[in-house]
Amino acid sequence: NPKAETSNNSSQSEQSDLLFRLVLSPVPTPAVKSLFGGQNQVINETIQSLRTNANESSSGLKVGDGLEISPLTLAVCEDIGRVLAGNPAGGAALLVDYGEDFTQEDSLRAFRKHQQVHILSQVGKADLTADVDFAACAKAAKGGGAVSLPLTTQGGFLMSMGILERVQQLIDLPSTSDEQAEALFQSMKRLVDPQEMGRKYKVLGLCSPQVDSLQVPGFHR
Repeated sequence: NPKAETSNNSSQSEQSDLLFRLVLSPVPTPAVKSLFGGQNQVINETIQSLRTNANESSSGLKVGDGLEISPLTLAVCEDIGRVLAGNPAGGAALLVDYGEDFTQEDSLRAFRKHQQVHILSQVGKADLTADVDFAACAKAAKGGGAVSLPLTTQGGFLMSMGILERVQQLIDLPSTSDEQAEALFQSMKRLVDPQEMGRKYKVLGLCSPQVDSLQVPGFHR
């Protein structure tokens, strides 16, 4: 396959000038053994569900494909679910971050001075980040006993919660200068605009089983 060969050569060339490079372990690593052979039932069921869903997709999983899984994230979400389920008075939690409602293959990336760089190019000097898998988070939290609310975008959530009306109130105050009014508007726009943070950032709501999920503000219009 000339296309695949060109892609592989390009990838190898890209890593040739780096002090580190990505390699495929010839044997299962301790992390893999712990991940797929662990005793945590909720995490194991969540991972199995992700693998099943991927296999049932149009293309399915093939040798060489990857699944991006964060065991620590799943464990934290399960703990949040247990806390909510075990609270007699009820409670709720909001998870806000950038990510998707599905498992990705590789969203790991690095940023240095507001510019994206190769993840191995400036080790120790660049910020590493990856998208959140909200579908996996919701499943893990439900495994802990919580109720998961419909995933929504940050823009939709904030608009539903009245950010526009609140910003208008602040702008209309006699003490608000023109410069402050413009700053308020631009800040709101950055948070809700789909071209900025409004669509990429998502909001996952979780609540205790005894809470009426339909009454939780921000998730139902």
